[in-house]
Parts: sequence; structure tokens; C-alpha cells
Amino acid sequence: MKTGFNIIGMHCASCAVKNEAALKKLNGVEDATVNYAMGSASVEFDESKINEMDLHKIIIKNGYTVSTDNHEKREHDHHAANKVGLKATVSILLSLPLLYIVMTGAEFLYVDIVQLVLGIFVVFIMGFEFHAGMLKQLKMGAANMDSLISLGTMAAIFYSLWAYFSGLGNFYFETGAVITALILLGRYFEAKTKGQASEAISKL
Repeated sequence: MKTGFNIIGMHCASCAVKNEAALKKLNGVEDATVNYAMGSASVEFDESKINEMDLHKIIIKNGYTVSTDNHEKREHDHHAANKVGLKATVSILLSLPLLYIVMTGAEFLYVDIVQLVLGIFVVFIMGFEFHAGMLKQLKMGAANMDSLISLGTMAAIFYSLWAYFSGLGNFYFETGAVITALILLGRYFEAKTKGQASEAISKL
């Protein structure tokens, strides 16, 4: 038997590879293909050994969401694109003052605190999904793109906090903030593109 379903929450090609490998390992699965661009899976399996719910469960166990309703997926993609677009806009606007301070060497009252507050807000509030994604993967003994982003931005923030409280200067708050902002912007463009592609295919 052959079936297909949507996988929500994949943010990189390694997510598709991970889900495809997990499906292929299941006893009774004859073949499986996960398409990252479309956020979908196509699976051939032996009904006498495994059922469709078992396929869904392994994807959910990996930390993703399964949907068999194409309309629901398009609605989710549209909502996700708008949400990440707002986060990207706010992150960029808050990162600009940090870049100005670093590039011009601006000095004013509480300049260090301004960098600290803006950097932490962008990395940990606007970029919360990266850290949550890393923790989710960590619980399963795995890692993905969220793990790299989270570790990279947190390294910049925690070093800067240490430098701030040690009185050493040389902060990297802007580094963590700009990385977060640019990746959120990239995810916005990606979400918009995937949503448009999905909508176009649904009209065929």
C-alpha cells in the first residue's frame, strides 16, 4: 500500500533526511521518500506488518507534526510565514542600533546596557524557536540546524555577558542578534516560497 502525508516543522534538508531514514527503518516499510521543499512524505508499506498511524507516530516522535489535510497545511504555512516575517522585522529593527553602536563606536549613557538588553531580547525572545528546537532534538540525542543556530547565538551572548560583568568590554551582542535576524529573514522567504509552491501545485 502507498500513502502520503504532510510533515510540518522541517526547517532544513537534514530534517527530511532524518525523517526519511526513520520511516525506512520501520518493519514493514518497503520504501519512503520525504520531500523537504514540499514538506511531504510518500511511503510504501506492507499493511500486514504496519499501519499508517505507526508511520505518523515515528514522525511525531522525531519532533514534527503530521497532517493529512492539504488545506490545513496551507493555512499553517501561511500563518507560519506571517509569524516569522513579524519576528524577522522586529529583530532587524532592534539589531540596527547594535550595528550602529559597534560600527561607529558610539558612546552614551548606559550604552553597554542598551547592547545587553537588545541582544538578549533578539536572541532569546525573537529567536526562541531555535533554542526550543535544540532542546527538543537534544532530548532525543539528535541535532539539526536549530542546534547550530542556538549554540552559535548563545555563545555570542554568554561570552558578552561574561565580558560585561567582568568589565572587559569587547561585546558580541550584535553578532548574536544579527545572526538571529538574518536567519529569521531567510526562514520568512523560505516559508513564503514553499507556501506559493504548495498553492500552485494544488491548483494543477
